[in-house]
Amino acid sequence: MEKNEKVVVDLEGNSVRFNGVPESFRVNSIHVSPPMDGLVHFYIEDKQLVLSLTEEELTEVLSRARKEEITPSQKDFEISQIGLVYKLLVDSLEVINVSDWSLQTMFTIVNGERAKLTIGPNCEYNDCVYLALFSANGFIYYLKIRFSDGSFEVSVFRITPSVLENELVFHMLNKTFRLY
Repeated sequence: MEKNEKVVVDLEGNSVRFNGVPESFRVNSIHVSPPMDGLVHFYIEDKQLVLSLTEEELTEVLSRARKEEITPSQKDFEISQIGLVYKLLVDSLEVINVSDWSLQTMFTIVNGERAKLTIGPNCEYNDCVYLALFSANGFIYYLKIRFSDGSFEVSVFRITPSVLENELVFHMLNKTFRLY
């Protein structure tokens, strides 16, 4: 059991619970919590390190991380009674994003399972951004959807676990030593 000021990490076999809440995903030795009270927690098992970031900090880390933009091999967009349904085929993963008009929310389904780590949609005036993170094929995938005044942009990125781990550690070191 590892402890940080805000989170208790319990290792149960190959999975982790953050304050009793199951991880949203794991890739290699990185375990990632779902958003909890505005924070996303990371447990790097081989270093026994717990890092906590706000959703805004996580967005910054993801924007700085070296990533590869993936072009979906198939796209399908439809307007249904629930809202907008956007289907993508990325690296043999079926990704479905639903913008639910009745609840004014968005959610993402990857290969039939709902993504547990999502941020947003966060909106300023008519510009909204939604993020979903999930792991597959030994990578971390980062889905970013921006919609503004009738335009709808979807980007999918692939990040290696070591790149994310390095960015998280650099971010926490910079924050601790107030380098920015």
